[in-house]
Amino acid sequence: MTRRPLTILSVGHADSPQYRERTARFVGLGHDVVELTGSKSVVSGARAIIPRGVPAGRCWRLIGLSRIIHCLKTVRGLSPDLVFVHYAKGLWGWTAPLFGAPVAVSVMGGDVLFDEQGTANAWNRAATKGLLENAALVLCKSDYLAQRVRALPVAGQVETHAWGIDTDVFSIGSGEEFRREHAIPDDSPVVFSPRAMEPLYNTRLVVRAFAASGMAGEGARLVLSTYKADAAYRAEVERDCLDAGLGDSVIFLPPQDDRGMAGAFRAADVVVSVPSSDGLPQTFFESTACGAPLVMADLPNYGHYFSHGRDVWLTPAESSAVARGIGAVCRDAELRRSLVRGARETMTRLSLGGGDQVLDQRLGQAAQGETASLGAKVRQSVRVLGALVTGEATARTGQPVCRTFGEYFRSLHAKAGW
Repeated sequence: MTRRPLTILSVGHADSPQYRERTARFVGLGHDVVELTGSKSVVSGARAIIPRGVPAGRCWRLIGLSRIIHCLKTVRGLSPDLVFVHYAKGLWGWTAPLFGAPVAVSVMGGDVLFDEQGTANAWNRAATKGLLENAALVLCKSDYLAQRVRALPVAGQVETHAWGIDTDVFSIGSGEEFRREHAIPDDSPVVFSPRAMEPLYNTRLVVRAFAASGMAGEGARLVLSTYKADAAYRAEVERDCLDAGLGDSVIFLPPQDDRGMAGAFRAADVVVSVPSSDGLPQTFFESTACGAPLVMADLPNYGHYFSHGRDVWLTPAESSAVARGIGAVCRDAELRRSLVRGARETMTRLSLGGGDQVLDQRLGQAAQGETASLGAKVRQSVRVLGALVTGEATARTGQPVCRTFGEYFRSLHAKAGW
């Protein structure tokens, strides 16, 4: 533990399992945690700052700007020791350097791999870079991400921290409950695709590979996570399933909490994760802890950690190659056991130096770091406003709004906004 509990403003997305687990970890370390997700959601049982906007109808950017003003006023009254941003992208994370406290950031991949994932416009990239420039501490899930972050002008410490998982939830156990809930026969192999149903994670490729593997003809079931499913993309996935004649062989799994995901991993004979770009996937830790072997895309930044045939089955992100991996792992029980043994050794190695004691020390050190200068705050304000003006999704980030303008202005004078 640090010498005294810190007041930590935990900033992230309420629907992110990583945000939930890590914010709860801060609470478990004895710190006074206040959440900022932009919504009313509280994931750790702590207090929450709820930025409110003016009732401006569909003028999303005006609403967004008024919510920023409300947020700044409320955080000033809180006076946190540390602002911890759990993903270096998004309106509230970008605003963090303006809060008048040292900032720590945990990057996860999609927030800083601009060229690989290409989803951020110029203002979004500038706002993310500005956040990192003003961070006293940046934690990266892998050495690859740390290398990418260090290539940016970051004044604070950049450290590798794998975070790990909650082993009370993700652990070896029976998958019988999951099979029973989804009417999967005991002798039917289960292929699980746990990543978000988005183009980046190549769900359509997984469907084509499963069809090409021939496992459906052997009674196997393909379980597809629908977490963050885009409606148009899901429709394409469903059409692919129909075109491939998979029928009842595919199960579309609604978004799950951690215990639900653990049940799916335990039932799986093979887990498939073939994104086009990635950091260090949490899927590896979760599936390995539950005893499920992985077929993974052979991405350049994975090579330092994983070895084909020893701890995972690495494959090009191409349907015939992924199909061979699915078939090989599903049909060979000894290979599955061998991959899980190797993966558990790798997981132990990756988790070294990432325990709660080290995390707590880093939080205490970050809280002693520098806050953004006045000039840095002005520059970051410009970047945030640019991102707000140019991005409708950013402007719409979170609600609620006040019922009347009078209520909004009264809230600015309230002592506490949570």
